[in-house]
Amino acid sequence: RLAILFLLLNRETAICAAVMREMKTGLPFYYLPDMDHVRRNSIFVPFFGVEAATLPMVSRLARVMQAKVLWCIATMQKQDQVEISEAWENFPTNDPQADTCRLNAELETFIRQQPDQYLWVHRRFKTRPEGRALTLLSFLNVNEIRIYENAGGGE
Repeated sequence: RLAILFLLLNRETAICAAVMREMKTGLPFYYLPDMDHVRRNSIFVPFFGVEAATLPMVSRLARVMQAKVLWCIATMQKQDQVEISEAWENFPTNDPQADTCRLNAELETFIRQQPDQYLWVHRRFKTRPEGRALTLLSFLNVNEIRIYENAGGGE
């Protein structure tokens, strides 16, 4: 039996030096890349066609640590399941913006397969680019998840 420990950090304890120190010992780091951490250190990249404040941490940390990146997708159904992907190929690149766009696009693929498994209520689009407010999020069907924006709003 193999026991794997994960370092789980919340916003108050997420100190990059601590993460890197633990990763150097071989401890996997489980990071939720789709959280809105407000404007500080975020870049705006598309998520379901809407610019979303996203930390480019996966790209930067993978580059600095020479770490492999893979998905860990948990689904909660009658029998909970965890799927771990193969390591990403050609990642990271020298472009954290492009890497973060790729991350969001791949996450969208998983969400479209089972949209009911995504935590839509966590306010993913809370932080908005200047002058752009989120007005509506709708699910017409699995293939048509739409998010509407309008001008005239900020955070």
